[in-house]
Amino acid sequence: WGEHLPVEILVRIFQALVAAEGAVPTLCRVARVCRLWYGAASSPALWQRVSVGFCWGGPGEKQAPQTEKRIRTHGGSLGRFSLLRDFALCHWRSQVPFVLQALAESCPLLAALKLSHCSSVSPESLSALAGRCPQLESLNLQNSQVDSAAVVSFLEAAGSRLRQLWLTYSSRMNAVVTALSSGCCPGLHLLEVNTEIKQSSQHLLLSAEQLQAACPQLQVLRLLNVIWSPKPSPRSAPTSLGFPQLEELCLATTSYSFVTDSILQKILQASPRLRVLDLRGCCRVTPKGLQELSCPGEPWGPISGEHWGPRSGRCVGSS
Repeated sequence: WGEHLPVEILVRIFQALVAAEGAVPTLCRVARVCRLWYGAASSPALWQRVSVGFCWGGPGEKQAPQTEKRIRTHGGSLGRFSLLRDFALCHWRSQVPFVLQALAESCPLLAALKLSHCSSVSPESLSALAGRCPQLESLNLQNSQVDSAAVVSFLEAAGSRLRQLWLTYSSRMNAVVTALSSGCCPGLHLLEVNTEIKQSSQHLLLSAEQLQAACPQLQVLRLLNVIWSPKPSPRSAPTSLGFPQLEELCLATTSYSFVTDSILQKILQASPRLRVLDLRGCCRVTPKGLQELSCPGEPWGPISGEHWGPRSGRCVGSS
């Protein structure tokens, strides 16, 4: 019966499958049934959101020459990605620049890119995306090995339109933090910086006032398991207006925390829209400091789900 259905009907059926199970590997499997199904599965309308893991072996395994050739052969069929808006690449240790270059050449509507546990990300490939994907506004590089110079170049070229940014912090990312603080992403709505769960001695030096001035539209700020050392602002820095749009602040950590009542007040001095506050591990923040927060916006009120004690040393609050 499948050989007699109109292509338009097959595409609608496949759309339901993609919504439930994802484009990959669902469409790859149905494309093997017959030529009609292959043609329907190649419809660009089905390939708007794609997540690709490492399909040709275990993550991190060295690729044989014939495998690399196969990757490049498959990469040439990206015409079906002409409507692609959301792409994720996971656990790739090589061929990442080739994939990113192919995306830049074939996906003008790309809006969100995620590289998870990837390496060998070249500055040229990120620059190509910045120049040829004008709608790209979400970049997730967490847990990937990316040269800081490549990230800085991308932010300088496309930071003005970036709305969401996910990073994993290391000492190599200091240049990226400096670029963010200098105002290269004025329209940023979400910033999440994490580290590995294991204890880390690396300190994130970041001035709250500089970030407030550089990213005034920030709505979500998450510094996860990061030892954040609030850096004093230069005397020449403009007066901070706070985060007037901030709705979520997460400073949760399993390590040491420098966050105190005064620092928390400085961050939230003008955040009437705050709805979620996560301070797990911030043992220097006191109940009195929480009560003095000037966050009058509804539905903010008495902190719910609060846990405080000498052993837990934490407080979690949400509206």
